[in-house]
Amino acid sequence: MIKKGFTLLEMMIAISILSIMMIFLYRSNAALQFSNKIYKKEAQKIFTADKIKEVIYLDFLLANSGVKLKHEKHKADTIFLQTSHSLHRRINPYVIYLVQNNKLFRVESLKQITQLPLAAEQDYSVDLIANVDSLDIYKSKKDTQFLFYMVLQNKEKIVMKLTPLN
Repeated sequence: MIKKGFTLLEMMIAISILSIMMIFLYRSNAALQFSNKIYKKEAQKIFTADKIKEVIYLDFLLANSGVKLKHEKHKADTIFLQTSHSLHRRINPYVIYLVQNNKLFRVESLKQITQLPLAAEQDYSVDLIANVDSLDIYKSKKDTQFLFYMVLQNKEKIVMKLTPLN
């Protein structure tokens, strides 16, 4: 007599082997998704830091007039400058970087802002740049180079040496 099918034992062994393979595939897929989530979060942090650096770098690089710094004890520094870089399609806007409640804001206006707090009747745009723990700007005594040191709330540090073109 010729056997034309599988026995019950052969089917049970095949199903067991297939089940074990599926368990390993599921575990490797879960590990891959977990690592992708971690890499996505890290890539987002790098992207955010790069965008912050880009905006600050272009503001300082394209500064038209002198950059003015306001140092306050136990507070973050405030920066006043005029630049040809605009986020809101203004021509040669005046820009202020200031920290309020651990948030770094970039204020852009067509008119020069000389004092804080800002007046409500002025036309300006405010952009939240980052959540920060500290912001310090240092100006070299010899030339117009600036050292920009910022600590973000995720403890990432941004350090840039900036030199305006003019």
